[in-house]
Amino acid sequence: MLTAAQFQQWCRRLRLSPETQEHIARLRALPPVRRVSSRAQNVRGAYASRKMGCTLQFESHMVISTKSEQVLGPRVSNQREE
Repeated sequence: MLTAAQFQQWCRRLRLSPETQEHIARLRALPPVRRVSSRAQNVRGAYASRKMGCTLQFESHMVISTKSEQVLGPRVSNQREE
């Protein structure tokens, strides 16, 4: 995440209006609007970010294990699930 000084520099570089800068600053401070979920065609997971000092949740709309089964065979992809 950008520091306050980096954020200001980014805003200046993009020539954002003061109103836009305030709006973005408010959005950056808000918690996530929803929890990630796993549905029929996507996968969810978590990534521990040392830089941000927290765990980030993510969801992918592409099931990667299906492709690994095609390339590497079912034995390799089953090892990931253990």
